[in-house]
Amino acid sequence: MQTISASEARAAAGVEPGFQKPFLPPTAYVAAGLWLAILVGLGLYLSCLQGEGVPQGLSPGERTFTLEQDAKRTEFGWHAVATVRDDAGKSRRVQVSFDDCERFLARDKVVSYALFSEFEPDREMRYLQQGVCARARLTRPDRCERTGLTGTMLSVRAWCMDRIEARDGKGSALLAAVLLGDRLRLEEGGLYDDMKAVGMAHMVAVSGAHLSVVSAFVMMVLKRIGMPKRAVVCVIMGFFAAYALFTGMSIPVLRAALMSSVLIGAVWGGRRGSPLAALSVCVCLLLAANPYNAFSLSFLLSVGSTLGIILFTGLFETWLGKALGGRFPTVCNTVALTMAANLVIFPVVASVFARLPLLSPVANLIAAPVFSVLLIGGLAALALCAAAPPLGSLALAVCAGAADLFCSIMHALAQVPYASLFSSWSAGASTAVSVALMALIWRVWPNPRAKTVRRALCAAAAALLVFLLVAPHMAGDEIVMLDVGQGDAFLIRSQGRTLLVDTGNQETMLSQALARHGANRLDALLVSHHDDDHYGSLPVLKSALAGGKVYVARETFTTEDRNNDLLLEAAKQTVGADDVRGLSFGDVLQVGRFTCTVVWPHAFCDKGGNADSLCLRVEYDGDGDGSCDFTALFTGDAEADQISAMVEEGTVGDIDVLKEGHHGSRAGMTPELASALRPEVVLISVGADNDYGHPAPETVETLEAAGAQVFRTDENGDVSCRFRANTLEVRAMR
Repeated sequence: MQTISASEARAAAGVEPGFQKPFLPPTAYVAAGLWLAILVGLGLYLSCLQGEGVPQGLSPGERTFTLEQDAKRTEFGWHAVATVRDDAGKSRRVQVSFDDCERFLARDKVVSYALFSEFEPDREMRYLQQGVCARARLTRPDRCERTGLTGTMLSVRAWCMDRIEARDGKGSALLAAVLLGDRLRLEEGGLYDDMKAVGMAHMVAVSGAHLSVVSAFVMMVLKRIGMPKRAVVCVIMGFFAAYALFTGMSIPVLRAALMSSVLIGAVWGGRRGSPLAALSVCVCLLLAANPYNAFSLSFLLSVGSTLGIILFTGLFETWLGKALGGRFPTVCNTVALTMAANLVIFPVVASVFARLPLLSPVANLIAAPVFSVLLIGGLAALALCAAAPPLGSLALAVCAGAADLFCSIMHALAQVPYASLFSSWSAGASTAVSVALMALIWRVWPNPRAKTVRRALCAAAAALLVFLLVAPHMAGDEIVMLDVGQGDAFLIRSQGRTLLVDTGNQETMLSQALARHGANRLDALLVSHHDDDHYGSLPVLKSALAGGKVYVARETFTTEDRNNDLLLEAAKQTVGADDVRGLSFGDVLQVGRFTCTVVWPHAFCDKGGNADSLCLRVEYDGDGDGSCDFTALFTGDAEADQISAMVEEGTVGDIDVLKEGHHGSRAGMTPELASALRPEVVLISVGADNDYGHPAPETVETLEAAGAQVFRTDENGDVSCRFRANTLEVRAMR
């Protein structure tokens, strides 16, 4: 297949090579103004709607729903966004959920008895910004017969899904996502986590990139047969519509099809001067068609990355070309594209995803040719499956094999140390930095000499290297309670060594917390037990745990329980099966000057649940004289019965720092136990306004009555306990 470089594409679009600054058309200011006006106006309107509950007209009863997206499966059943007519005939968008049944696809019509309810207060605004007004619980939904053109395309898409799903492995899941927009199996084997870690999440979502690759191939074929240019444009736009229908006609797909149509029309239909003007027209059309796009994260990412590529790729590519003396043009092109796109969307990547993928240019360089082959080859293989099944099956197997190889490469990259860095940038700060940097580049439009570019790149690389290698050794000896919401996550670090105890289940909160403390590299993770709020964020640690270990209770491997299996599977996907290790009573982990000894359990009595939490006695020897200066106790979700047993055994006594068991639950502490432990500092990790009533007021009162100073993440945020030979200093984030 013929490929076109970014510089050739820009030349075809009328953008001069080198340092000519792109022209900002009036439509760009119109689009920006419209976007801002909708954000403010619609935001004020939605704030008035908040708290009003289920709209009138959505009474319980049998209704027909049209799904706007493929149904997604979770541990609580199936979920999707759908449209439904209320009692007055007005179309409403709702979040539907239903129990296990056949899978429904985007544009399927479903008939079911429905019971409508409002969203939780902390989630309501997020749904309102998507135009979703209520939640609908469906009872025994039935799919309507697929008829007409839409029904035919749905049946074809379902048939293609069956062909791909007949094959196991990550490669099959990747093909389904790339070819059909089917993301159901992306989480299998940690595929999506690998893609996010190396900055390739965009590859597994049908977008303008998919349409551009396929349209380039179709365009080449049509031009070869001599079709006039304007006719080619019409055919390509018709193809976009068909491909959008084929991949589910979800809102992101329709948005990508419209943007690609306008851009292709501008470039190839006679208006060769301004892809930026075409992008501005797209933004105006999409906002006019659906004002809720103004709040859409995917819309922001799509427009922002496209804007960055149009404005800055030529400049960055020229800089890199100078630095490399004109050699390796493909490398310069790929890195420049990545830099330009990420410059604009940096605020989203830094504040929403809380990760900065350093290996994104490398991953994109590898993915560029593979992506085209998988997309074109996969579609051809599916067509061949219909015409000549044996040959089609063979071709699909070849494509799946190539996709498997690509997934293995991405998995290897995701496990490279520092493949991605954690970020704690706020949306405001990251936006200010991004806008200031773009304004500076736009104002100066620098044309440095090759030597200057090389020196700047070397200085940036040296600064990053110093930060990554030196920062861990500057942290000192400390125990840090990380604010991860309703879950546990604690850092123990000393002399450049770092142990994380539990992860919580909020990936973004964990990433931001680790970034606040510069913990981009972990030597090991200890998971106290199999509850999701203690290991649910494991996948985000792939790069940070590269070469490290995951420790669990030894009986987790031998106790038959689904929760144990899920914990072990998550751990193996993160560090590999060989680096998942078991710990038993009496085992010791050394973390610099901290000696961590397992003091519970002797054996499982709760199938790996709360009562079987791995508990650690952590002793600190600050002056290296062999005697313990301070002692801490980590209890997981163990409660008073288990901790009292440790005291009676003599494995735990008077301590200085207590990680209170089970988030400060009522059963976690008694006055007698508090008197026996006599902690000076108590750390309680809880989410604000949680549904469990943690921590129990009587537990806090009991600990304070025993003379302890109680710190809790919902009120104090991160809390650092810093140790020296004779002093213990506690610092809270707020």
